[in-house]
Amino acid sequence: MNSKAQIQLGESIFAVIIILFIIVFALVFYSGSQEREYTEQQKKFVDLESISLAQFVGTLPELGCSEREVRDLSCFDKTKLSAFVTTLKKHPLLTEEYYSTQLGTATIQIAEIYPDKKSWLLYNNSLNTSIANIRQVQKPISLLDSVTGKYSFGILYLTLYDRR
Repeated sequence: MNSKAQIQLGESIFAVIIILFIIVFALVFYSGSQEREYTEQQKKFVDLESISLAQFVGTLPELGCSEREVRDLSCFDKTKLSAFVTTLKKHPLLTEEYYSTQLGTATIQIAEIYPDKKSWLLYNNSLNTSIANIRQVQKPISLLDSVTGKYSFGILYLTLYDRR
């Protein structure tokens, strides 16, 4: 009688141990899938932030071209670009005060592709000290020469730096 009770006790302990192993395995699997889902969500938010910043740069009124006070999206005025770059070189505190809070750690460059080849470095705040990740967004834009009224093709290069 005593050995029968010991066998039943051993079976019960063995069943509890198997159930605990199943629970632990399920928890490990669930936490792994949650971590992958969190990483995917984080990547989506980083991509959305990049796109949002590119759209913000595309809508800066101090760089855009407009006709009869109507803003043309994804269009930059070459004359305003040159004046903007000159102003930032003469007054670098503008970059530190206003644009660094809006744009963060990034580099913004506009390059004219066709018919001429010219580029403007609009903003550069790379903070080389602790960069963990570099993301680049390229957006096709049109460039207006407000003197001649002719349009050309260009690309907006937005490089974002993630800090450690």
